[in-house]
Amino acid sequence: MLNENKSEISLRIRRTDSAGLLTEWAKLQTTEMSNHNKGLILELMICRAFELEGATVKYPYDVKVQNMNSEQIDGAVYFDHIACLIECKNEADPINFEPISKLRSQLQRRPSGTIGAIFTTSGFTEPAIILAQYTSPQTILLWERKEIEQCLNQKSFKSGLLKKYNYCIEMGLSNYSLIEA
Repeated sequence: MLNENKSEISLRIRRTDSAGLLTEWAKLQTTEMSNHNKGLILELMICRAFELEGATVKYPYDVKVQNMNSEQIDGAVYFDHIACLIECKNEADPINFEPISKLRSQLQRRPSGTIGAIFTTSGFTEPAIILAQYTSPQTILLWERKEIEQCLNQKSFKSGLLKKYNYCIEMGLSNYSLIEA
């Protein structure tokens, strides 16, 4: 696993079941590997978890404009009339506002109604949480480590995304915690 290339990692995660995702999650928390591979594994795990719950998924991909890479998208998820771009961050420190700004820019290029979700294993800084509240009309939902783990255990990413989205519609806040639910 330590010397796997991107294709091998992708194939392994895309073939795993729910129990395998829990094993990958545990390895992700403890295994020594490059930050790039940890980030890739998180992206693939989130996409696969949604897929196992019946969502249509587009795994990480690049967007080319005039034959040049203009964006790297960590994934896209579709279910129940929801279209969501995924951004994943597996960092040591809490995520600041830059990934939120980047995702907001990506959402501005998409049809209205497309939402975004940022999954992080390290939490968010206070400025990031505040900025996420002011991204409207682009909706960006914030996910933290405990929520990811809970949804992996309960196989509840789709229902979790809907709870976060409904809360955002009703309260105008992007950082609803599934743990408190």
